[in-house]
Amino acid sequence: MYDISLTMPAIRTNNWEAFYESAKQSCSNHSFELVLVSPFELPNSLKSINNITHILDKGNPSRCTQIANIAAKGKLIYNCVDDGLFFNSALDWVVDEFNHLHNDLDVINMRYRESSDRKCGEFPLTYWNTSYHSSLRLPGINPSWKLSLHFVMKRHTYLSLGGIDCNFEYSNHGIHDLMFRIQAAGGTIFNSLVEGLNCTHFPGQVADHGPINDAQLYHDEPIFNSIYSNPQAAYKRKYLDLDNWMMQPQVWERRFYREITKYEDLING
Repeated sequence: MYDISLTMPAIRTNNWEAFYESAKQSCSNHSFELVLVSPFELPNSLKSINNITHILDKGNPSRCTQIANIAAKGKLIYNCVDDGLFFNSALDWVVDEFNHLHNDLDVINMRYRESSDRKCGEFPLTYWNTSYHSSLRLPGINPSWKLSLHFVMKRHTYLSLGGIDCNFEYSNHGIHDLMFRIQAAGGTIFNSLVEGLNCTHFPGQVADHGPINDAQLYHDEPIFNSIYSNPQAAYKRKYLDLDNWMMQPQVWERRFYREITKYEDLING
């Protein structure tokens, strides 16, 4: 068992080695593993590393997120993205910090940065409040609740709640839903004192982002808005079927409508 599992759906093979190296620098006092669920093969440079688990899957990102967290062997799971690099000591900090939390439902929101060139500053603390975002001002969302897309939580808690709802193709709305279910059940989300990942970002249809953009806007958001139009939504949805990922197609047609064998195919069309 590891102290923490870094889990993610992953397509950007060109960044995996740098991601892993930044994790090593950030987690020098504790044990960690990296769990990648991806449609692409693991690069040769990473195949001999014992604390990397690689699972081939072409399903939607939510399905891959669920698969990764079920496969994880750490006491804690950290939901990550593969276009990020860790800030020094962030992983050591969050493992140590979790030793001070006693409610199994508690979550640490690992704050992150996100921009095209990794040169942006910190988001304001209010960014992590639901009330900051107009799209989250819905009857079923308490304005005092917090967000945590890059969450760190106990793995057994994630499993006991059924993880995320893989009916959402991309993971963002499913993670929002999980965090609201946790807070409705009595858990607390704590903002990290340090930042975790410094990420890049492709907006709209740029580069590899088109399928994610479309999935969120045209599929996931209407479902999410329908669910959270009910003021009791989070209280009624505390537990999901952990195996709900199996109900999703094995191939995410929104991205894999043609033969794609490597990440560069996504960029070059």
